[in-house]
Parts: sequence; structure tokens; C-alpha cells
Amino acid sequence: MKVLFTADLHIKVGQRNVPREWQKNRYIKLFNKLRELQKDVDLVVLGGDIFDKIPNMEELELYFTLVSIFTKRTIIFDGNHEATRKGKTFLINLAKATNRINKNVEIIDGDYTLDN
Repeated sequence: MKVLFTADLHIKVGQRNVPREWQKNRYIKLFNKLRELQKDVDLVVLGGDIFDKIPNMEELELYFTLVSIFTKRTIIFDGNHEATRKGKTFLINLAKATNRINKNVEIIDGDYTLDN
């Protein structure tokens, strides 16, 4: 089984002295590269720190663009930047919306065992 693994995307828009459109475009370029790379794998894993902090609307828009690109089974794990307190993250609150946008994508909260 071939796996494409990435982590620490840190989706963040609104940094001082950096144009917002430039910030968004760099993520779109990354998402396009991931779309291309997934063609040669069986599974995509996003290993945490998808966001840099609790996301604003622009960051959520980027996130939903990201999850819409996957045509292969994709698993998203939370990271410490999604933490709201020890052992809890806000990412699980996006699980239903994520799955509605793309049935291939699953947010994992806790341990996970891949079948087969």
C-alpha cells in the first residue's frame, strides 16, 4: 500500500505585512500539488496541525477547498495546534461537514487501525 503523508499545513490567513491573496494562493498551490501526488497512492494521511489556531472564515474556506480535492481515501488526524484543552480539539467539530463535502475524507479522533 502506498501512502501519501503530510502534516503541519498550518492554514493561517491574516499575517501582518503579507498580502492575504498571496497567503491564500500559496495554500491553493500546495493543494494542487497534493491533488497531483494522490494519483499514485492508495491512502492520504494528513497528520495534524492542519490549522495554526481556531480558524476564521477564510481559513475554513481553504480547509474545505483542501478536503474537496481528495479522490482517494483520506484520514485527517488532529494536532496540538487544534487543541482547545488537553485531550480535546476543535477539529472533530468539522467531521460531519468534512464528510458531507467529501465521502473519501475522515477525521479521526483518537486511535485508528486501518483495515487490512
